[in-house]
Amino acid sequence: MLNIRHFFFNPFQERSYVIWDGPKGAAVIDPGFMDGYEGRELFSLVRSLGLEISSILLTHAHIDHIYGVAACLKEFPGAKVYLSPEDKFIKDHADVMAEMMRMPVPDASWQTEDIFDGQILEVGGSRLEVISTPGHTPGGVCYYCHESGELFSGDTLFAGSIGRTDLPGGDYDRIMVSLTGKIMGLDSDVCVYPGHGGETTIGRERVQNPFLQIG
Repeated sequence: MLNIRHFFFNPFQERSYVIWDGPKGAAVIDPGFMDGYEGRELFSLVRSLGLEISSILLTHAHIDHIYGVAACLKEFPGAKVYLSPEDKFIKDHADVMAEMMRMPVPDASWQTEDIFDGQILEVGGSRLEVISTPGHTPGGVCYYCHESGELFSGDTLFAGSIGRTDLPGGDYDRIMVSLTGKIMGLDSDVCVYPGHGGETTIGRERVQNPFLQIG
């Protein structure tokens, strides 16, 4: 069974997750905390449950989703960071985005492991499929757990909305193809855990999301 805890971080209220299925091989998704003080609750949870964080899963490389990566790597030695190679240029130019947003520059000097569409990543006893969903960024992905019917959608899909496409590398046509061609084809009862805002389901978004009313 996949266990999930979420946290809201930084001025963008980015939603980060700790997920685990047994104490071994737990993961952090999109750690967005800007310093150790903000991330203390996440670290405390991991310590209190005796979890071993082996992976940091990034849905994309925008600064509000990667602020806490460097701190996580110090806290969890040996953890690997997973990111689409198509988003490496965004990580490598984090200073440019930070300046544009008038935000502090994150430490983005860490190395990443490439991920690709259809790849399966193991988190304890659960398996997450990487679903490539370009549009918000060129290398945006979602992580889908078939066994539990749960989707971590990053900034591709929100409750009642979709990811913005007006930032560098964004593409409205591509995100719509990603959503209608891949994500909306999942079962209606799949629970969606987005990168901002509240949870939703695929079925709810099919009928209530103004961008995705496809029946």
